[in-house]
Amino acid sequence: MRNLMKAQLYQLKKSKRVIIIFFALLFFMQICPIISEWGVNQSLSGSEYIASEGNGAYMAMIALVFSLLFAGYVCGMDFVDRTANYEVMAGYRRYQIYFSKAVISLAGGLLGTVVLLFFPFVFLAGVIDWGDTIALSDVLLRCVFTLLPVLRVTCEFIFLSFIVKNAYIVFFVSYVLGVGGTGLITDYSVLLGTANIVGLFQFPSFMTYTVVDLKEYYIYESALPMGDIIMTITASLVFGALFLYAGFVYYKKDDLR
Repeated sequence: MRNLMKAQLYQLKKSKRVIIIFFALLFFMQICPIISEWGVNQSLSGSEYIASEGNGAYMAMIALVFSLLFAGYVCGMDFVDRTANYEVMAGYRRYQIYFSKAVISLAGGLLGTVVLLFFPFVFLAGVIDWGDTIALSDVLLRCVFTLLPVLRVTCEFIFLSFIVKNAYIVFFVSYVLGVGGTGLITDYSVLLGTANIVGLFQFPSFMTYTVVDLKEYYIYESALPMGDIIMTITASLVFGALFLYAGFVYYKKDDLR
């Protein structure tokens, strides 16, 4: 299994696709929207940007996209070029092949997600004034817990990669899910776990008025409820493990045609 992981890492090192995708998501999908919004309204603080219009959920979903694309590349590309067949013929056990790809997918996807998820908040706090709409510490805590459903959905896409045996299909589904997943919370998004990610960046608010200038102000609750924390941990671990095991069971009996 160690040799398989080394071979996979060497293949990733040679490929420039992952690096290009990572920086494209970071710059065009994360940083550019922030700069564009701030250019229109320079009085907008970083905390206001995150709290309003689902921007925080959008940034979390874009970070998720990288993890899903990475899993699709690691687990699905070998089926496209038939390397998966050669690994079996070389004498490696099915569990060695499956879990070597799963470990690389989860570790690499999580690493990229951490950067894509946290860097925009550092950018908002360091380059653009953060403000006091919501507490930065509470938002960063939400980011930490977001990594759990990210791992869960990545396990689901590892399962999908071994089912469809085509990295490009996984790429398409990943992009559609990530970009379109910030909309309504549907039954499908609840099942997949993306609703959990979106929910972690929804901030309850209420509106108040000032007597002097008669302006409207929104006050947001940034602390994460304990119930949401328990639900996130439990659902992520249970569903992630189930899909990871289901993928192994399927691959173990698959004839690779």
